[in-house]
Amino acid sequence: MGLLHSTMLTETQKANPDVAAVLEIAFTSGTKYYSSVGAGLSTQLYQEKVVSWPVIKRAVSDGDSLESVTYSATVLDHDFEFSKLIATDGIKALRGAAVTLKLVSPNVTDANAFTLFEGKFVGFQPSGPLEYRFDFRMDDTALESVYPKIVVGGGNFPLADAGANDKPIPLVEGVHSADGVTSGGMVPTLYVNTATFEYAVCVGYADVPEVFVDGVEQSSGFTITHPMINGVDYTVVDFDADQDTSEVTVNVEGYDADADGGGARFTNPAEQLKHLLVNFVFGNYKTGAWLLDSSAPVNTTHWTESEDFLDQIAAEGSRWIGGSQRSGLDTIREWLDNHGLKAFWTNDGKLAIRPDDPFETTLYIDDAWVRWEQAPGDPESFNQEYDDSRVVSEFSVSYIYGEADAQFFDNVLVADPSVGDMVSRELKLLWAVSRI
Repeated sequence: MGLLHSTMLTETQKANPDVAAVLEIAFTSGTKYYSSVGAGLSTQLYQEKVVSWPVIKRAVSDGDSLESVTYSATVLDHDFEFSKLIATDGIKALRGAAVTLKLVSPNVTDANAFTLFEGKFVGFQPSGPLEYRFDFRMDDTALESVYPKIVVGGGNFPLADAGANDKPIPLVEGVHSADGVTSGGMVPTLYVNTATFEYAVCVGYADVPEVFVDGVEQSSGFTITHPMINGVDYTVVDFDADQDTSEVTVNVEGYDADADGGGARFTNPAEQLKHLLVNFVFGNYKTGAWLLDSSAPVNTTHWTESEDFLDQIAAEGSRWIGGSQRSGLDTIREWLDNHGLKAFWTNDGKLAIRPDDPFETTLYIDDAWVRWEQAPGDPESFNQEYDDSRVVSEFSVSYIYGEADAQFFDNVLVADPSVGDMVSRELKLLWAVSRI
């Protein structure tokens, strides 16, 4: 969580602090403000209706998941206000309303109140006579939805080859190139216009240094174009003649900071993930400059720290998102598994990542003393027993993944030969560097 403002900290440290938890829900017909029954807040803004509050817990998984928690508060409805709201707004309109849980005080300005939670209203249930249970959680709706969002079919590319229909136009982060190693380009294309012989590489601007037809590099007979079609920018291989049923693959250099090939290319893995989330998961980028980070619920401070950490170890990433749609949450899990960082929600509803830094030297200890009980009559109970069953002693790491061939082109085995019983783990680094 963030730190309390100094004025709020001073208030909470008083012998009898004048503080209270408040719940704000921005329903369509207007924002409702609730406080605890008997809170006695000096302001008339908050209705004293909350009879039970959730315990706000923060979780960072020790694996590759992002923990989203549902909380509940019990709210009185003795005046039938919420029941009337159900009838006027409708149940669907209530769900998804912005929820904020704060710690406030009449002695602290609202700007300095402490935000305990920000998220969305996900539902309600009658919990007793004239009372409801309100449920709310992190606003992870976009992460549970699928992307890429632009799919061949319907009004998009009506002259596409049948094999391209219903497939998403790909997204490309990082450099995908392995000249002389593959039997063609590293990533496939989609035949989106059989009349003008156009093959889509990706949504947005990318550089395409090499084009291959059935594994043979082409030196002429095509042009790399960046058309806007129905308001969306694309990168396209435009051939002079029909390639019939031949497979067209490319080596590609993905997105850059200026969205036009003129800026610094995104190579830092954390930067790449944030770019995908902001523009294609939370947002729906179509043309021009990239969407602002502020348009998505990402904590840019923590993200920048993670980028700096990955820069220090010279990490480089790449990923091709295509073939089929997937959820943003699956993408995050895959990325965490590949790079070993942790993802979590901040108290103000922002998505953040942080490194589990082995070089961190600052420790926070609540109590300098450790109490270790000795079992009565058992002096051996002081002995430590180490459980090494989860200690991995051998890694098999696959990287440089070619999407067109659906295979990794390099592998390395790292093992500790001094360990007797090997505990192995296989790592398939889909987000690792994909160039040679």
